[in-house]
Amino acid sequence: EQRQLEKTTGLYNRGQNAINKLTKKYQDLALRKKLGGKLSKQEERQLTRLEGKLLKYNNALKQVDAQVGKNQRNVGNYGSALKGLGGTLKSLAGAFGLTSGVFIFAQAIRDSITRVREFDKSMQNLAGVLGSSRGEIKDIQKEIIRVASVSVKTSNEVADLAQSLATLGKRGDDLKNLLEPANDLSIALQATSEEAGEFLVMTLNAFEKPSSSAKEFANTITAIRTSTSLDFQKMRDSFQYITPIAKILNLDLADTGALVGVLADNGLKAESSGRLLGTALQKIAKEGGTLESALEEINEAQRQGVTEYELLALASNLFGTQAAKIGIILAGNIDKFEASAVAIRENRDALDGLVNKQLESLDARLKILDSTWEGFLLSLEDGNNIIGVVLKSS
Repeated sequence: EQRQLEKTTGLYNRGQNAINKLTKKYQDLALRKKLGGKLSKQEERQLTRLEGKLLKYNNALKQVDAQVGKNQRNVGNYGSALKGLGGTLKSLAGAFGLTSGVFIFAQAIRDSITRVREFDKSMQNLAGVLGSSRGEIKDIQKEIIRVASVSVKTSNEVADLAQSLATLGKRGDDLKNLLEPANDLSIALQATSEEAGEFLVMTLNAFEKPSSSAKEFANTITAIRTSTSLDFQKMRDSFQYITPIAKILNLDLADTGALVGVLADNGLKAESSGRLLGTALQKIAKEGGTLESALEEINEAQRQGVTEYELLALASNLFGTQAAKIGIILAGNIDKFEASAVAIRENRDALDGLVNKQLESLDARLKILDSTWEGFLLSLEDGNNIIGVVLKSS
C-alpha cells in the first residue's frame, strides 16, 4: 500500500510539473504574440495544442484536488476569496486571452504567500537597522512598494537597497528621497542597487548636497556615463580621490566627470588618474590656486616656446612631480574638457533615457509585469484580507 501511495504521489507531482512546463511554453508564445511579435505557422499550431493540453491536465488535477478537499485550482473560489482581485483577473484575461490569463493568475497566486513572507522579513530587518517598529516605517514601506512596482527590481531588492541606505545613516525623508534615484541609477548603469546607492550617497556628501538633490546627481552621473568612456566601476575607482577636494576648487560633478573622461581618453587608467588628480588638486588648493589658472599657466608657457624639460618642470611645480603629466594632458585638452562638462550639465534626461532603454527588452517588460503584480499584492497585505488571514494561520 505504501509503495502504491508513493507511486500515486509521484504521478500527481509529475502532472503538476507537466502543467508548469506547458504553462511556461504557452506564456512565452502568448506574450510574444500579444506584444506584437509574429509567430510562425508552426508556433501558432503549437500555441493551440498547448492550450488544449493545459485544459486537459488542469481539469484532471482539479478533479483530484476536489476529492481531497483542495480548491486552489478553482478559479471561482479566487473570485469569492480575493474580492479585490476580480479586476486583475479580467485585466490578465483581456491582455493575454482568457485561458492564458487564468493560468498566469493562478501561478501568481501560488507564490503570493511566499512573496509576502519574504517582504515581511525584509521589513523586519529594515526596522531593526533603523531601530524602529514596523508601524513607524509604514511610509518607507509604501515607498519601497511604489518604487518596485514600476521597476524591474523586486520589492525585496528595493527593500535591500533601503536597508543599505539605512546602514549609511539615512533615515526618514532622506531615505525615501534616495530610494528611487538610487534604484534607477542601478538600472541605468547595470550596477547592484547597494553599489549605486552607496556611490550616490558618497557623491552627495562630497559636494555637501541634501538628499533632495539625489535625482539631479543620479542624472549627472548617468550623463557622465553616456558622454565619456567612463563606466560605473571607473567612476567609483576615480571619484573617491577627486570629489572630496573638487568642491573646494569650485568644480562641480560635471567638471569631475569631464576631467577624468579626458584623462581616460588619453590612455590613463581611471583609478590612477583619479588618485593623481586628487593629489594635484589638493596641492593647488593648498597653495590658494585654481585648476583653471594652473592649466592656463602651462598653456602660456607653451605659447612662449619653452622646452619640453622646462614645461615638465613647470607642471611638476604646479601639480606635483607624480601628477605633472596630468597637468600637461589637461592643458592640451582644455577645450575638450570644457565642452564635455557643458554637455554633461545640459543632458537633463540622461537617467530617464538610459533607464527606459534598459527596459525595452522583452525580458525587462516581463520583469516589470511581475513587479507590478507584486506591488499590487503587497499593497493588499494589511493583515485583514485573505492573504493576511492565511499568513496568520500558517
